[in-house]
Amino acid sequence: MRLRSFSVFLLLASADVSAGDEWETIRRRNGVEVQRREVAGSGIYEFRSSCTINTTVQRLYPILADISQCTNWVDDCLLSEVLSDPGDTQLVGRIGIKVPWPFRDRDVVFVAAFEDRPDGDLVVSFEGTPDYLRRQRGYARVKTFRSRWEVQALEGRAVQVDCYFFIDPGGWLPNWVVNWAMKQGPYNSIRNLRRLVAKRAPSRSAS
Repeated sequence: MRLRSFSVFLLLASADVSAGDEWETIRRRNGVEVQRREVAGSGIYEFRSSCTINTTVQRLYPILADISQCTNWVDDCLLSEVLSDPGDTQLVGRIGIKVPWPFRDRDVVFVAAFEDRPDGDLVVSFEGTPDYLRRQRGYARVKTFRSRWEVQALEGRAVQVDCYFFIDPGGWLPNWVVNWAMKQGPYNSIRNLRRLVAKRAPSRSAS
């Protein structure tokens, strides 16, 4: 695995933006738990989705690292592309997000970092960088975006996956619409990820 690191965005990601550590469980279904908590100075919640996936860190890593394939599992993802991949320094990507009518779809431009920890776990971090790319036709640019995926190896060829997610799409999109959509998005995305991993798992006869 390669180590990719943030530049100045790592400093932004390290700041604690939450008003507290009190997580509220809003959904628990099919082995997936979704929680939320308040964020200081914002009417939009931060969300966390968690589940166990029958795979290894080594098998999950290529899926999370392949930004161009996010449309295969990220909920309501209309497009996904890599804008810059200079090797071991950083990866810059862009995804398009479908937004309920009558609001405009959003796109997110971000810097991604992949960290292989000494204990074998994996942390994937994303930080929005809206000014990296000029505005694209048909999309309103997301101003604030940060996400962190933590993948912890468990016994018996399984991993614990925890995704932390905050997005403020800005523009004429009420906070209640964002919070409503986020009740579904984190759940659907991590469930889709688990299904994709299962499809790509090697058969018993091949192992």
